[in-house]
Amino acid sequence: MNWPLLPHKNSKRTIQNIACVMLTFALPLSQGNVNAEPLSLLNWERIDFFGANKISVDENIIHMDSDNSASAYYYRFPKPISQPFTLAWSWRTSSVFSPETKEKNRDDYAARVYVVFNDMLSCRSLNYVLVDKKPNLDHWSNPYSSKFIMIPIGLDFGNAWQDELVHPWQDYQKIFNEYPSKAIGIAVMSDTDNTGLAVKAWYKDIEIDLLE
Repeated sequence: MNWPLLPHKNSKRTIQNIACVMLTFALPLSQGNVNAEPLSLLNWERIDFFGANKISVDENIIHMDSDNSASAYYYRFPKPISQPFTLAWSWRTSSVFSPETKEKNRDDYAARVYVVFNDMLSCRSLNYVLVDKKPNLDHWSNPYSSKFIMIPIGLDFGNAWQDELVHPWQDYQKIFNEYPSKAIGIAVMSDTDNTGLAVKAWYKDIEIDLLE
């Protein structure tokens, strides 16, 4: 399913909220087990925020080519996750930029992996972003909405694959001072719509491990 082009990038907060609603209600439930190693890429859906990234999947690798565009590739869990879990993946990019910003005109990231949480009628997300230098902050709010948190988790090592492991449940509690009720899905995204730059990104071995 290809979602229609959403409003202009100046309405990015509205776009993000629409995307969250679609992930909650509109996208079909994915099939399979979220505790698999790694997640199957057969039941993911794309959504285009501005323009359209070129997205391809080959040998369990998601390849995104973003050129003055912004698109995400979503996976809605077969059922919401209501317990702590870890999220692991590997990624690499052709370049990295925007390590830390609260400016709307620089709200672009070469690569991000994010987890979407749904609490009552509120939608929040943790966005793990690849950065090119050590930032001053360990997290910051997206300039379009305080419900979307950016978390830098690694430095790029020159186009080489990097392995990552995060604890979204713990990160959510630390940032919002409360535990989430449920996680409803994850996504990968590369966006260059605000800066007009171009970047290539690859994601693979996306894996969830439910904790007791």
